[in-house]
Amino acid sequence: EYPDLPQYPGAPGWMPGQETIKDILLKSGDPLPDLMGTTTTGRRLNVANALNRVYPPGIAYAGADSTFGKPRKVNFEARLENPGSVAQCWWQFGDQKVYGLVASCTFEREGSLVAWFYAQGIDGSISKAPVQVTAANPGTIVYVDDTGAFSIGLPVSILWMLPALDAQIPFVRVDSRYPLGLSTTAVENPIFWDTGFTRFEVVSPWDQEFLASFMDNGGRVFFAAPDYLGDMGLDWFGTDYLHIDGAYGLNVEIDIYKGVEDDPISDGIGLEWMVKTRRDDLIAPDLLSQTILTGAWDFTEPGGEPDIMDLPGALGLRHANDTYRIVYLSCPWSSLMYEHDPNNPSTNSTPYLLTKIYEYLMDDELMLPPVIDKAEASLYFAKPGQVISFSGDAHDPNPLIGRMLSYEWDFDDGTTTDKPNAMHAYAETGVYRPTLWVTNLEGDTVGAELQVIVLDTETIVFVDDDEGEPDTEGYWDWLLTELRKEHVIVEPSDVIAAGGAKAGLEQFRVIWNCGQFGSLDDAEQDAVANYLDQGGRLFLSGPEVMWVLDPEKSEFARNYLHVIGKKDDVGTTKLWGVPGDPITDGLEIALAFGEFVDGTDSLDLGPGARPVFLNDAGKPCALRCDDEHRLMFFAFMFEAIPLESPREPEAGSRNGEPPPPTLPEILLGA
Repeated sequence: EYPDLPQYPGAPGWMPGQETIKDILLKSGDPLPDLMGTTTTGRRLNVANALNRVYPPGIAYAGADSTFGKPRKVNFEARLENPGSVAQCWWQFGDQKVYGLVASCTFEREGSLVAWFYAQGIDGSISKAPVQVTAANPGTIVYVDDTGAFSIGLPVSILWMLPALDAQIPFVRVDSRYPLGLSTTAVENPIFWDTGFTRFEVVSPWDQEFLASFMDNGGRVFFAAPDYLGDMGLDWFGTDYLHIDGAYGLNVEIDIYKGVEDDPISDGIGLEWMVKTRRDDLIAPDLLSQTILTGAWDFTEPGGEPDIMDLPGALGLRHANDTYRIVYLSCPWSSLMYEHDPNNPSTNSTPYLLTKIYEYLMDDELMLPPVIDKAEASLYFAKPGQVISFSGDAHDPNPLIGRMLSYEWDFDDGTTTDKPNAMHAYAETGVYRPTLWVTNLEGDTVGAELQVIVLDTETIVFVDDDEGEPDTEGYWDWLLTELRKEHVIVEPSDVIAAGGAKAGLEQFRVIWNCGQFGSLDDAEQDAVANYLDQGGRLFLSGPEVMWVLDPEKSEFARNYLHVIGKKDDVGTTKLWGVPGDPITDGLEIALAFGEFVDGTDSLDLGPGARPVFLNDAGKPCALRCDDEHRLMFFAFMFEAIPLESPREPEAGSRNGEPPPPTLPEILLGA
């Protein structure tokens, strides 16, 4: 459309002050509140405006002096990017229009309002920005309608609001399609967040941060969010605040929603489906939460005997501590049966369930479950028969003195003890998950699970730190199996403790593989350093380990990897053995990177380090230390070493003998 215009400032033919294609695209976009402050222009591309060179006025700011609180007078203010380009501007409050940059609106009763600020340019183009303001008295529910106006003949949000009206629970509705305007400190108002049938982003990172801060300040939350795990994965918010530990199944079709006997929310409840969405998730609650809802399939034939199959997992959970409370449903609220008869109210309908959730969240006399202060083991890596000390402690957060707590350690090998502190030895190798259970007088039970790995002396601990792309775990598993090396594959989190390595790890050899793109973060560096200081034997592999380490600044690089200088990603076609080295003397290996990227480094070795391999440049790309620390470090892709023998035997010379070892087998078997 404009072939004579330069594409951007500084492009060939551009003159200072001349408009460019880039300028047109940036200035012609529609200002959007979600983009303001998070993108360069705060605008969304509008091709029609760009072709016609129409530039909607820029709104630098639109807000209010208070967006949440009791009914009150609220003052609104806006600022324009270029007032000279604006013919008129106004605030719109429903049907009321107030011209100018400032306006006020008085909220005489509870409710929520989306006020719009409009700016009309001298060319007739219009920009607008919303400001959502809510008035709510203490105790009133803030219902966050995050259903996206999805409708099944009626908006699914109605299936939440009708039960609230029937149960006479006060609420105000906040529309998540606009800036929420809520306060993380307004904890006297519980938040009920309903995501409806959401099939895309269940909750944004900004919403997660808001809810986490709200709960950290003492807030109480009901969160109905199906497909959370399918969309977000088991992330920090799901584990730390929703108290999810995993899932038995996602997007399951549920026929019956069943309450849990003696549960303060769901005892006696049995709900049929209102809308069958196939969006129900069967989750695994963590050990600090309690199941409130389960699911079942109904195979009952018409006129036949009931044929009900209970399903594993939970469709809802609750958690309360002395800071916050959360009730989480992993099924759509709108899936649950809604019916209401004021003359004969039913426990098997959402008005009753909503009432019980509200009472649970708002009851200041609620007896809280115990709080586990300590659940520890003296060893997290041990040998069969090695005695491990287990210690636990807890307290009752309720304001009564002298309340008794009962303890149980379940060692996951068929043995238990009712002592908070105990000694135990495992007779067999394996991965065990000993759990401390603590119960109060009301029968509320919470748990804390540990992981103890019991290994024979020569077993290798393989730390899979390749970050998954490309996944190299299978290669190593196969190779170690071929070598008949007993090994256990773990994640970095399995070997990391606060400030170091898990106790007992130093008793075993460790292969820590960073694969193509993995590196060592601060916690991993602390674990490696602590492991080496305790006499551990480490083989560390990965071309990007040094990428995040500057030997001039990193004590870890100098003192533990024994690297005092580096050159990243120099690459190499071959590995050259070092004369006199007991492992590599005489070896010359042509690497086969295949799908891998050649990120081989050159290393300057510090005191105590000896070269193991040289790259094409004649510089060390692998080292070993045998003195202060017992370490071998390969700064290249070990997986690029071909699976072949260093020399092929002459025909007929094997005489039934097994084939000679491959290069990787020689290196790992050394």
